[in-house]
Amino acid sequence: IMENCTVACSQFEKDIEKEIKQLNGSCIDVGAHIGKHTLTMAKTLGNKSRIISIEPNKTNVALLKDNLRLNRLNNVEVHEVVCSDKNGQVTFYRNEFHPASNSMKRSLDSQEVILPSETLDTIAGNIKDLVLIKIDVEGAEDLVLKGASKLLKNNHPKILFEAWDKEHLAKVKAVLDKYSYQIKKINEENYLAH
Repeated sequence: IMENCTVACSQFEKDIEKEIKQLNGSCIDVGAHIGKHTLTMAKTLGNKSRIISIEPNKTNVALLKDNLRLNRLNNVEVHEVVCSDKNGQVTFYRNEFHPASNSMKRSLDSQEVILPSETLDTIAGNIKDLVLIKIDVEGAEDLVLKGASKLLKNNHPKILFEAWDKEHLAKVKAVLDKYSYQIKKINEENYLAH
């Protein structure tokens, strides 16, 4: 529960929020957790644009929906699936002690579960005005991007993503290089591709 308080804190990832507040168009929040960045997108863009929020953890989704309801925001589509490079099912690692660290990557104290999976291309469909994809999926960012080839090619949205180290960054860069993205560091673990 304290982890949710940290994530919801106004100072947490403030530089990412700054990037989101400059946008005008549809946005996708992959790994939405309890909705901090989804709320910023929804408040900034109102009903003008499509907002898609993706989170596979049931507890986090319940809190995300509560946050949307409490803020009277009805312009967000919530998808309770794992976002990956394939449609079907994937092995997912759930951490009951640290729900912000749930991932397709195994971690200490994680429990293996099988969950439904969809690609970003499937979830977003024929979205026309996509300007941003925010991805924070604990080391599986490259897999999310591999499932977004049509969106990246057709829309070339900005991408806010997390990369813990050079290895994770190299995996993301390898996917984005195909679409002529430039990557700049925002803070210790977050990057902007445009």
